[in-house]
Amino acid sequence: MLGLFLAGIVICLIIYRVQRYFRYWDQYGVKTVSSIYLLKELVKVYCRQRIMTDMCKNVYNAIPNARYFGVYQFSKPALVLKDADLITELTTKHFDHFTDHQYMISEKFEPMWGKSLFIIKGQRWRTIRHIISPSFTSNKLKIMFGLITDSAKNFTDHFLQKNEDVIEVELKDVFTRFTNDVLTSTSFGLAVDSFKNPNNQFLEIAEKMCNFTSGFGNLIKFNIMVQWPALYEFLGLPVFDTTVNDFFEKLVEDTIHMREERGIVRPDMIHLLMEAKKESLKEIHIDNGKSEDADNKRIQLTNKDIAAQAFFFYLAGFDNVATLLCFCCYEIVVNPEIQDRLRAEVQESFDKCGGAVTYDTINELKYFGMVLKETLRKWPPVFAADRVCTKSFTIQPKVPDEQPVYLKEGSIFWLPIYALHYDPSYFPDPETFDPERFNPKNKQNIKAGTFLAFGSGPRSCIGYRLAFLEVKTFLFHLLYHFEIVKTQKSQIPIKLKPTSPNLCPSDGFWFAFRKIRR
Repeated sequence: MLGLFLAGIVICLIIYRVQRYFRYWDQYGVKTVSSIYLLKELVKVYCRQRIMTDMCKNVYNAIPNARYFGVYQFSKPALVLKDADLITELTTKHFDHFTDHQYMISEKFEPMWGKSLFIIKGQRWRTIRHIISPSFTSNKLKIMFGLITDSAKNFTDHFLQKNEDVIEVELKDVFTRFTNDVLTSTSFGLAVDSFKNPNNQFLEIAEKMCNFTSGFGNLIKFNIMVQWPALYEFLGLPVFDTTVNDFFEKLVEDTIHMREERGIVRPDMIHLLMEAKKESLKEIHIDNGKSEDADNKRIQLTNKDIAAQAFFFYLAGFDNVATLLCFCCYEIVVNPEIQDRLRAEVQESFDKCGGAVTYDTINELKYFGMVLKETLRKWPPVFAADRVCTKSFTIQPKVPDEQPVYLKEGSIFWLPIYALHYDPSYFPDPETFDPERFNPKNKQNIKAGTFLAFGSGPRSCIGYRLAFLEVKTFLFHLLYHFEIVKTQKSQIPIKLKPTSPNLCPSDGFWFAFRKIRR
């Protein structure tokens, strides 16, 4: 009898705790999307009845006319931001309260991923970012421009040498070969021709890196890692194949040894990190994007730290840039008048510089920039981004039905990037591909905090300028020599993989390059 009584008390306590947990946002008057609704949406995605993009928009639109709403992220409550001003306030103005991403994996369990710029937190993130930032200044980009141009010309030469006038290709396959060659050159100083040597080790490693979210099983693993990282580590599930970690560690060790032995100096990321290791740079505090000297405490970088940043740079640049190129080409095939206008800009710039294409030539391609930004609006690299409260903060009410929302240390908020990009109040007629949205004349129509393809605030993508330079340079040379056209294999409109955690077509990007006779 006593046992039943105690069991009843335990059950009541569990029910009380569960109910209290799922009423967390009630105390602040925050409207919430029910967990049952979220679960139903997820089940439909996993059962391939709904694609992830539709789920993102459905959840976003479930609470209309609100600056934010609450969700219950399995084991923890989270806030989803919808208001552009609030997004800018939390990610930029008050960045010092929200400096980190959620904990995902420890560096002891997964050294490359755990030590990377994306994962590390607090002062260590500030220091590493400060060290890496000089790799992306205009002067460094001008130096890397020559290496990017060489890879772009190598790409076009490969297809110009073919006998056919119309060459059918799967864009993701050929574009990743280009990004691979650029990254190996600008990061490690290695010349890798992925067309002459299609089975090079970098491409093999890249395939293993990019497969960690492909397939239903890997998607489940990915969600466990995000939602329950402690459980993920307990189960001993590796994020990447062990050969990936071993490859980058050995590559960096060998590169550093060779450069130190031979006195080789290259203005790339490896060199900057080597210099930082030697000098043990002072830690840097970043406050609202401004840098100032901290105390005299120093950190000592190791070769593993250098390898981790090289790994992250390669991971971020390999797939994301190739995917951006794919979706851009898809859109300019579907909208041929846009492709014609791009080619006209190419020809005008080519004539203006007399064929001597420079860094400044590429930077002056205004319409290219508009097209790329619209591509990123419609096809962003990630669906959402998170931030963790590292110092308590209160969101003050701005409309009559709101009350102060207290975010304690450890609280989470999400930036619903994909849904924001398709919010008609921010981007009218969002399904239409319209580069004119990003015409400098229309700049006032793009509200800060709504276009988040590269994130927001100091924790945004550090390499976006390099990515833009790479894509614009490549497309300049591609469109000068080829027209991109559809084939019988082309999937128009494109169909996305339902369970993919990023935008990925179900049947690839099949198109063709038609030679332009000059």
